[in-house]
Amino acid sequence: MKRGTVCYCTKCGGEYTYKGGRHNELCPRCYREKRMRRVVESREKMPDKKSAARKCAAPKSCAQKQESRKRMVKQVKDKEPVKGKISKKKLEELMKDPVCRVVHELELVNREREKKGLPPLTYGKYVQEYKR
Repeated sequence: MKRGTVCYCTKCGGEYTYKGGRHNELCPRCYREKRMRRVVESREKMPDKKSAARKCAAPKSCAQKQESRKRMVKQVKDKEPVKGKISKKKLEELMKDPVCRVVHELELVNREREKKGLPPLTYGKYVQEYKR
């Protein structure tokens, strides 16, 4: 059969034009209906295992996540960060490491930004901006 040949649907009797590929006796609309009917039947016979598992597990895992978040928030609130000073000797040891030095400078910059009401910089943005 050649492309462009006029064919007749065996189900509805309607005319359609053959566009190439495997020939089907049904017009595109009837074939689509047949395909959708097969999909619905197969889903009824074998429901998707993943979606069934998600439906069963989702409420339980969401509840667990919310509980763990509440516990973490409570722990953070209970443990206020201690803003103590580091001994000079310890600070000198830390400043020998270039990464620790950059992180320390970033903390100082973020304190200044906080005073100005600006959002804190991330490590990546700080390194990019100050070309360290």
